[in-house]
Amino acid sequence: MRLKKDGIVPFVCLDHGMTMSMYYPDPDGNGVEIQFDTFGDWRTSKEWMWASQEFGDNPIGEYFDPDQIVEAHKAGADGKEIHERARKGEYRPEVVPEVYLPELW
Repeated sequence: MRLKKDGIVPFVCLDHGMTMSMYYPDPDGNGVEIQFDTFGDWRTSKEWMWASQEFGDNPIGEYFDPDQIVEAHKAGADGKEIHERARKGEYRPEVVPEVYLPELW
């Protein structure tokens, strides 16, 4: 919220499964990622990445609109519920940004 009040908004937000990440442009045009671990424990996140069919099928994740996340939190949703709903695409932005992501393999 503080960044948005200062006019700093992300160019893309993704729930990667193990993290929810917001990407911001810096003054030189580089991307800066702010993220948090959705499992609260990197060991659990690492295991999920290794073993999850969901991650294997879609390692990039699901786009989300941070304003919808804020509203869900204000309405009483906890972090786990928000993450589950984001993974299902419930907070997908009206317009999904076009972001060039190179081939993974």
